[in-house]
Amino acid sequence: MASRCELCWAEEETSHHILLSCNFASQVWSKALSLFNEVWIGFPSLELLFSWWRKKAKVVLLADIWKALLIIICQQIWFERNKRRYDNQRSPPRQVVQRCINEISSCSIIKGVTIKSVNDLMLAKIFKVSKATPKLKRVIEVRWKPPPMGWWKLNIDGSSFGNPVMQVQGESLGTTRG
Repeated sequence: MASRCELCWAEEETSHHILLSCNFASQVWSKALSLFNEVWIGFPSLELLFSWWRKKAKVVLLADIWKALLIIICQQIWFERNKRRYDNQRSPPRQVVQRCINEISSCSIIKGVTIKSVNDLMLAKIFKVSKATPKLKRVIEVRWKPPPMGWWKLNIDGSSFGNPVMQVQGESLGTTRG
């Protein structure tokens, strides 16, 4: 007789069931995805989950964390299964998600994430990852110099704010006398 799932005791234990369709695993996926404002819809195969995850990585906040989280969730669900089977220890889904967060925070690949929004900052704090130090831009002082004798100089500059709403431009024409 096939063994029962250690996480829910409702179905036969298969890798598909343990990682995707088990009620316990679904709760873990739902809680983890909610951190990214995503909803767990379930997947008929790991291949489809991985494919969806890769596509989402292009648009989701803090993509480096997102990419690592897929494997870490699978790992932590499997670890929970083993703790129940071999150590007689049980954790609720929220603790499994917390272990995923802790695993991300200790992952050296995820150090120094670029923060582009308040939501990025909030996620970085949840996952306890450091923010990247922005590269300082080199500042070059530029001063107007009069043109050489007998020359005219035309300087033009412009900027826009909320393109195309507010626009400013300026011109200055000068000779050797200024």
